[in-house]
This record gives sequence, structure tokens and C-alpha cells, in this order.
Amino acid sequence: MSTVRLATTADADAIAEVQVLGWRRAYEEILPGDFLAALSVERRTEWWSRQVELGTLAILVVDDDDGQVAGFASMGPANSSEEAELYAIYLLPERWGQGLGRALILAAEDLMAEQGYRICVLWVFADNTRARRFYETAGWELDGALRVEEFGGVQPTQVRYRRHLG
Repeated sequence: MSTVRLATTADADAIAEVQVLGWRRAYEEILPGDFLAALSVERRTEWWSRQVELGTLAILVVDDDDGQVAGFASMGPANSSEEAELYAIYLLPERWGQGLGRALILAAEDLMAEQGYRICVLWVFADNTRARRFYETAGWELDGALRVEEFGGVQPTQVRYRRHLG
């Protein structure tokens, strides 16, 4: 049985590995291969360790049946005191489609509602159809906002989803 819990600094390496492997698989058709290959678990571990220590983000992990971190979500404030942003949600690619992502997003939504947020937003690459289907199945809706940022020399369009909490 999977367990969703708050991350600790001891989880930083596992979170970094999930993020790097998740990016490499989820974005292989969206971002350049050399950019994805250059992602560093070590650098991400340092970054996630600092984030957990600082406490500026709420970070959840989902452990699999063996107690190993299989995914994570991070969230925090967005544009107003009533609006949160789900900054990231990733699973190890071999754990996709097993219900862990659903457990993780539900726990993230509950945590944001408990923190007093009424609305949550997230950004996703427009071409990431798998993730978009996941969010839509979970009740998130496109709100029409778009943005473009550079990743590895390309500028993929991102779309924003919104969900009312609690």
C-alpha cells in the first residue's frame, strides 16, 4: 500500500532522481535530448535538500509498497493569498499508471486546502498529452492562460490548469 507523507531532507536524493528520470521520459518528445541528458541528480539533490530545510515549499512524497519514494509533489503560493500553485508532480516512469499519481495529487489538493488556499493552478507543456489527460481526469480545467519559457534552446508552449479546492 502506498503512503503519501511530507518530505524530509533524507528524501532529497530520491526526489531528485524521480525528477530527473521523470523529465527524461515525460519530455523526450518535447525537449532536446542533450538538455535532458545533462540533467544532474546531484545538483537537483542539493536544490531539493535546501528546499526541504528552508520550508518555503510544501513537498510531499509517495512511497511505494516497499517504502521507497516513487514520486513527489511540490506546491506553494501563486498570485494571491487564496491561490496556490502545484509547481511539480512527478513519478518514476515505471510507476506511471499504478494509482500513485492520483494518491499524490489528492493529498496535494488536500494540503493546499488545509493551508487556506481556495484555488490551485499548475502549468504543463501543451504537447504533454499524457499529463494533460491525468490532470483533466483529476478534475483540473484549462483556464486559457499560456506561457513560453526556454528549455535547452527550445521554447515549448505551456498551458495553465486551474482547480477549486475543498
